[in-house]
Amino acid sequence: MTQGSRAAEKAPVTQSQMKYTRGGEPRPQQVKHDSSDPWLAGTPADDADSGDDPSDAAAADAAVLLAGRLRVNGAMCECRLTGHALDIGPGGGAQQRIDTAEMCAVVYGEDKGGGERRGGRRGRRFVVHALCVVDGKPFARLHTVITCEARCSASAAEWVALLRAASGVDNSARKPVLVFINPFGGTGRATDLFGACEPLFKATMLRYEVIPTAGPGHAFHHVRGMPPGVYSAVIAVGGDGLVSELINGIMQRPDCMPLRALCKL
Repeated sequence: MTQGSRAAEKAPVTQSQMKYTRGGEPRPQQVKHDSSDPWLAGTPADDADSGDDPSDAAAADAAVLLAGRLRVNGAMCECRLTGHALDIGPGGGAQQRIDTAEMCAVVYGEDKGGGERRGGRRGRRFVVHALCVVDGKPFARLHTVITCEARCSASAAEWVALLRAASGVDNSARKPVLVFINPFGGTGRATDLFGACEPLFKATMLRYEVIPTAGPGHAFHHVRGMPPGVYSAVIAVGGDGLVSELINGIMQRPDCMPLRALCKL
């Protein structure tokens, strides 16, 4: 049904993705069924509360955040979102599970210009991108794309909001990432390697800037002198020399004093 037919082992949601009581204890979310329209009516049979202690973190993970019917890759399916996975399956059929820990983007709608669109028919659609583990190997990932359509744009927006909250990923609100490429690094394949990854950046609407290095010290001086708070991450595409330059440049920044103090411990 999708590009990634293999389900990865369940990866538990991190505590930062849970909601907390005032006392600091994780609490499960209330079951919320998307049943405002007959097109979306339908509750998976196992939506009922499991009976676990509500204060238990495992129960918080298992609690259903949203359940209902979606058109997934052209087929009408029963869908259920919990704190750790999105379960998809046609009525009575085998389910597919996408772990929230493996989701890299949830795109609400799409227009021809590559931006998000919230109105009209396209506003009912959203796309879930995930990098699913293959054969239990954490560095072997399969880009899985799940295209969904809800009955109305309001329902799609609700799914997107909860998927982003459960996965902790919202590229629409994220600052751009800065990518350094050493054309001669990585046995000369760095440019081709980034070219293979760039479509994923675009599909997930991750904003990014690319700087090809002009020679030794280029990345070091750029990172050390760039203004703070502009980028959410720095990516090195090359050999260990480029990585070393970036680390040294970051460590010599004036706003890196806490990190330098930590490294001395």
